[in-house]
Amino acid sequence: MRANPPPPPIVSRSLADGFCRGSLTGIDWVIVGGESGPHARPMQTQWAIEVRNQCLKAKVAFFFKQWGGRSPKSGGRLLEGREWNQFPATLAASARQLELLARA
Repeated sequence: MRANPPPPPIVSRSLADGFCRGSLTGIDWVIVGGESGPHARPMQTQWAIEVRNQCLKAKVAFFFKQWGGRSPKSGGRLLEGREWNQFPATLAASARQLELLARA
């Protein structure tokens, strides 16, 4: 039996909980998204941009899941005009995995 490597350290956060500042040391992947559902709290654009910029600077994979809103698809997935679908180098994402993650 072949041993599988441990999963990479990730951070997945709803930015409506408040902007997350701090070191990304030891983090391989940050997933950002707004809340969805009838009681979803709004997410500030600047929060998502600042986290994305932190990731770029630290060379950490950044995945922007959604803006959130009444339904998961209501706000879309574009951040400053593009989709951010980065995966850590240790994870080879297939087209199917990207599709499933975007739907979640």
